Amino acid sequence: MQFLLTQTLSLSHPSSHHYILLSFLRKRELLPEHGPTPETVEESGLLEPTVTAATLYEKSRQWHDEATKIKRTGPTPVLGYVTPWNPAGYELSVRFRKKLTHVSPVWYQLRRAKVDSNKEWVLVGGHEYNQAWIDAVRQPGDAQESCAAVEEASCSMINAEVPTRIVPRVVVEVEEAQDHLDLVQSPEAAIEAIVREVEAKGYDGIVLEVWMTWAFMNGISNDAFRAAAFAFIQKLSSSLRALDPLGTERRQLILAVPPVVPSAPSRPRTDPAHMDRLAAFVDAWSVMTYDYSVGSGPQPNAPLPWLESNIALLHREATKSRPDQALMGLNFYGYDYAQRVPAAITADAYLGILSKHQPTLDWREEHGEHSFQYSVGIKLHTVYYPSPLSIQQRLKMFDEKGVGVSIWELGQGLDRWFELL
Repeated sequence: MQFLLTQTLSLSHPSSHHYILLSFLRKRELLPEHGPTPETVEESGLLEPTVTAATLYEKSRQWHDEATKIKRTGPTPVLGYVTPWNPAGYELSVRFRKKLTHVSPVWYQLRRAKVDSNKEWVLVGGHEYNQAWIDAVRQPGDAQESCAAVEEASCSMINAEVPTRIVPRVVVEVEEAQDHLDLVQSPEAAIEAIVREVEAKGYDGIVLEVWMTWAFMNGISNDAFRAAAFAFIQKLSSSLRALDPLGTERRQLILAVPPVVPSAPSRPRTDPAHMDRLAAFVDAWSVMTYDYSVGSGPQPNAPLPWLESNIALLHREATKSRPDQALMGLNFYGYDYAQRVPAAITADAYLGILSKHQPTLDWREEHGEHSFQYSVGIKLHTVYYPSPLSIQQRLKMFDEKGVGVSIWELGQGLDRWFELL
């Protein structure tokens, strides 16, 4: 062992072998805990910039035993996506339902199907519907409310028993530009299919994902297409709201859109002026402020200055929209860079890397993110994945700026993070 240590320290320039030897020397048996604990996240050491891999591995699956009883401490909406391919999200959305104002199961696709000689709009994905899970998400929280973590004046508002809204995502899945043109020019059948499903299943609205595709195909920049697309959105919103003409349980329309400040000039963006045009018809915007680094090598997934610039532009130019209509994207996943195309990693893979390699984490103050490196053979990996501190800093900024949160996605993250909501 002494020989290994001497050889490691004698290297003047770190290499992959250097990382392997140091990792070997640092390793110890890690004992993960799971479930409620009397220790708060502030007491756990997880919020320290110098947090260790061992602490993250052993404590990230815990949560404070009051965390499931207290509603979100901020006044703005929190939307959490749940996907069938990360089923842990279903369990987490039920356990921490009081932290979430909206949950969006990623279930539905709007497609064109050929019937005889005609093309018809069909809504597929209804087989994913789970009434028992929906009932569990909507059920009231624990009978004993705790206001210890919030100001007394706001406690009654925060803990008001408003059931979490279920707003499934509907993504438009067609490849031909003509199909998109048909959708916005003759939307009646597509709108009918969506509204019929919302009414039949008792949903509280939908999240519609199509704007990014329209931006990529230069539809939003085309005056004629944009006018037709905005008319389609207005008709869809009006049809959803018509399900409850008194407005007491209004069905909501949320649009998933690219950032207003893209990470690179060539990437799609959303014009705040367009958001203002639709502000009366769109209840919220799920702004995709993540994947900043994709295509550009190891970098943060959503650096704080970039998030701040998006919020600042929204405040400055989206003057007809309320700040809390913008639900800023918060990634619950990360990336492992070993080559130009990074591999997405989620909670289980992340914890596996921490346990096996026990790397030293590096806090990047300028970005507000942790990263670390590890080696497999001669290949050096760089990982960016959210930490409790990075999550806390983003949530604090969102609250200060009066914007909401949209989390992609619940099943990719760790239990401790929900304590911070």
